[in-house]
Amino acid sequence: MPRACALAVVLIVAPLAAAQEAGVALVSRDSLLDKIRGGWVGKAYGVSFGGPTEFRYQGEMIEGPLALEPEGLKKLPGQDDLYVNMAFLKALATHGLDATAADFAQEFTNGGFLLWHANGQGRQNLLAGIPPRQIGPPPLQSSCRRH
Repeated sequence: MPRACALAVVLIVAPLAAAQEAGVALVSRDSLLDKIRGGWVGKAYGVSFGGPTEFRYQGEMIEGPLALEPEGLKKLPGQDDLYVNMAFLKALATHGLDATAADFAQEFTNGGFLLWHANGQGRQNLLAGIPPRQIGPPPLQSSCRRH
């Protein structure tokens, strides 16, 4: 019995020590969920600023302060920089933190929203039967190929 206890301790402690040595931080599920929610707030905030300025300031810095316009917040559901990610959020909401690549792919493929360039090609690859973990490499992305 002491041998089994020693083995159990090694099997539990060794992975934790290896994770710590590799710079991996262990967090609780509640803490992870809080971080994910905070990331979404930050993403929405950034998109609300970026939407009105997108394509206007190519190759130059925007000087001075930016104002957060209430009208910009109303346009968030139509922003491709946000709604593509909503498919992934829906998969998390449905399947929790155990969502698989296939769960994400299902929401991404059947989300009913428009997609542009690489995201559109990713959807086409999924619809063509390419497995989720293989849809992103540049050889499969026509928008990444030189014409």
